[in-house]
Amino acid sequence: MKESLAGPSPYERAAEIALAHPNAALMQRMEESSFRQIWRIATLLLKIKSQAAKGEVGKIPAKSQNVHERTAA
Repeated sequence: MKESLAGPSPYERAAEIALAHPNAALMQRMEESSFRQIWRIATLLLKIKSQAAKGEVGKIPAKSQNVHERTAA
């Protein structure tokens, strides 16, 4: 009850201002993109950790990094 009478918190105030900001959509896309990157890295690290626990790390075939370029004829 005391919190509601005190008015909005700084976080609530910032959330209200962000919606009216002209670049709000861009900021939201950037935040979502960053979250997806963190999600992918965390998932990859968990997969590596589980494979290391099983002893399968050395069994994964390495992908070739060779690039074959086409020459103009």
